[in-house]
Amino acid sequence: MSKKQLTELLSIDQMADAEKLTISSGASGLSLMEAAGRSVVREIRRRWTRRPVMIFVGPGNNGGDGFVLARILGDLGWPIKVIDVLERGQWTRDAKVNADRWCGKIEKYSGNVISDNTLIIDAIFGAGLARDVDGGITRIFNDIRDQGLSVVAIDIPSGIDGNTGKIRGSALRANLTVTFFRKKIGQLLMPGREYCGETVVKNIGILDEVLSQIGTIKYENVPMIWKDHFPNPAPHMHKYNRGNVAVIGESVMIGASLLASAAARRIGAGLVTIMFSDNNLKWSPSIEPGCMYKQIKNSNEIIDQFKEKRYTCALVGPGNGQTKNTENNVISLLKNSITTVIDADALSVFHECPEKLFENINGNVILTPHEGEFRRLFGDFENKVEASINASNLTKSIIVFKGYDTIIAEPQGRVAINSNASPYLATGGTGDVLSGLILGLIGQGMPMFEAACAAVWLTGGISRKIGPGLIAEDVIKNIPSELKQFV
Repeated sequence: MSKKQLTELLSIDQMADAEKLTISSGASGLSLMEAAGRSVVREIRRRWTRRPVMIFVGPGNNGGDGFVLARILGDLGWPIKVIDVLERGQWTRDAKVNADRWCGKIEKYSGNVISDNTLIIDAIFGAGLARDVDGGITRIFNDIRDQGLSVVAIDIPSGIDGNTGKIRGSALRANLTVTFFRKKIGQLLMPGREYCGETVVKNIGILDEVLSQIGTIKYENVPMIWKDHFPNPAPHMHKYNRGNVAVIGESVMIGASLLASAAARRIGAGLVTIMFSDNNLKWSPSIEPGCMYKQIKNSNEIIDQFKEKRYTCALVGPGNGQTKNTENNVISLLKNSITTVIDADALSVFHECPEKLFENINGNVILTPHEGEFRRLFGDFENKVEASINASNLTKSIIVFKGYDTIIAEPQGRVAINSNASPYLATGGTGDVLSGLILGLIGQGMPMFEAACAAVWLTGGISRKIGPGLIAEDVIKNIPSELKQFV
């Protein structure tokens, strides 16, 4: 199984279809279940020595996987207790076969049988949970949490929605999650990502060929999906053909424009011009001497500059203020079909009438809202991925829905979910840096979807390496070392 294939993310229905197609091609459900259980055993033995194991089994195939694991670990001499959480004592099809193969007891949960070194196996519901977890199972979750026991989840922690990452009533936090064939979408979205702990993907015999038959695929954002498009300068190139980009600044918060401009330069843009009102031109060059500066008075002058200087693209929004001038700048850029990254104030200024923004977009636009900005423009939502897709289709633009689980969606159907960010990115200026990185990459000719994915991944990777104490300038300074991984 190649690394490229492992970037794919599946919905619950897609995973079910993948299993059905594999079985219809000649594999048996029992063989898949046996492989799943054995793969979990291997991951357990890599991390833990022999100890008591309590396996909580549910009524479906996830419970069947648990019985396989109980049988194999029991044969290896591990002390095993199997707990039927629903106390039905009934299983069907492949799960029943493996329940019958288990020769030990199947007990009810008594609430006082867990010793301190017991390893907990969550084989209750898996990714296909279709209802909220009830109070009886919540009590089990709470007992395990209160004792601080190590938990291994089969497929996905019980209580986590496999499509949205949301908690269905309550959920059991895992130290290790062993999932099969591909990661599920909910394993990258918050809070599901945090509840999974370490996530390991195991091949249990499902055919890679089924991916082309189960609908549009989402991807985990990793360099594999964009690095071949990353702009690497050739020996004959010079600053004039490495991207001539413009950042529309204002006097409200000039630091935002300066951060974005520095990021665009650091990622490789050949020329970066900041278009400022005149009261900033006296001292801004001393902060970013590598940028060029141009005084502008209104949106007409911005367009004149684009026609004269042949800028490749623009960034509007960081530090611009929610003013009529900002609104005019955005609409002028869009009406003149200028490739534009729209961020921050340039999004929020349209919160009372989003249609005024949407109706002027005609392609080659990236919108970079955080959750508050997204809700003001597009309304409330239940499913972050679907909301991003709908917003992209509505606006005919690429959406970068920022957050700990940033989603990049394009109208053509591609979706990438980022998973490498750290919470230390939640500090002023990092969003400006991100928009500047996107600007610098598309200015050099990188395709817009791939540019957005690359910028998000680079920002996240740096945030993890720096950790506590991160400020926006740190992201810019560490771009060169991060690029050395693949450039």
